[in-house]
Amino acid sequence: MTMTNFNFDMTQTAVTRTKILTLSGALPFLGSLVLVFFPVASFDVAYIASTYAALIIAFLGGTQWGLFLVFSKKSPINLMVQSNLVTLVAWAGLLILPATGAVALHALCFIYLLFLDYRLLKSGIIPLWYFSLRRLVTLIVVSLLLAMITALFY
Repeated sequence: MTMTNFNFDMTQTAVTRTKILTLSGALPFLGSLVLVFFPVASFDVAYIASTYAALIIAFLGGTQWGLFLVFSKKSPINLMVQSNLVTLVAWAGLLILPATGAVALHALCFIYLLFLDYRLLKSGIIPLWYFSLRRLVTLIVVSLLLAMITALFY
């Protein structure tokens, strides 16, 4: 079945919910940063942040995979490959790096995913409002992760 007119036409309520849920996804990163300053015994804050980051990176990779399934002819890049690679890099970071190193690597993964979304915006695959939301939440998440790394080292 060919979908030729798939788009992001959503009701304002759906757009608002998307924005709220997307921004809410940054709250665990904020919570992790707060735990750096108000530690709870037996909580490895960097581990908490890095595992949650890997989960979100996989989720975003799945979103891009789905976009590629619908827009493969229009896509400037093979999102199936790109989204899988960034997800595997995030997972490998969990396995190989110390937790603070994984946090840093995951910050880079979020930036790379935003770069992929920028290419999708320029190709007309995603709308400006969605890219703007992704840019905002990426800025928030990367800032929180970098603040956490800084705080853990000082």
